[in-house]
Amino acid sequence: MWTCRPATPDDAGFMARLHAANLRRAWGLPEGLADPALDSLIAQQHQWRETAYAAAHGRAGCQLIVRTSDGQPLGRCWVAAGETLHLVDLAVLPGEQGQGVGRWALGELQAQAQARGLDLTLEADPQQAAHALYLRCGFVPDGPTQPAEAAGTDQRLRWHCPARAAHDLTGEPT
Repeated sequence: MWTCRPATPDDAGFMARLHAANLRRAWGLPEGLADPALDSLIAQQHQWRETAYAAAHGRAGCQLIVRTSDGQPLGRCWVAAGETLHLVDLAVLPGEQGQGVGRWALGELQAQAQARGLDLTLEADPQQAAHALYLRCGFVPDGPTQPAEAAGTDQRLRWHCPARAAHDLTGEPT
């Protein structure tokens, strides 16, 4: 159904289009609206975001492209490895959302985390639909619950690696 592979420089155009499509949707803009000033702003925002992710995660970060079985890109994951495997960003083309691509990608990342004996972490806005997906996929709040006045800010979530949890309980590797 879907596959995942490391991103290459050839994926830069797709990732810029993916970012633009999702940002336009978030802003409530119609598809295909031609506005050079807006397009420039979106491109600058995308470049800033990619630079910020790379600066924050350096060599520990990598991008994965989610594709259809015939190789068409549908989304991307930005992941960083450290004490946990950390999902920095997960994005799916608007026309492909709601079809299980994000859930599948999370399952793949959970399998990678488990193979490394790491928990999987991420930050998500509790007001966004993706937050509910993360909870359905076994993520739990990591740390104190944010007060109501902090609505709209990201909450750290953690998926606990079963192998790591067993190690933590016994003190012995599993």
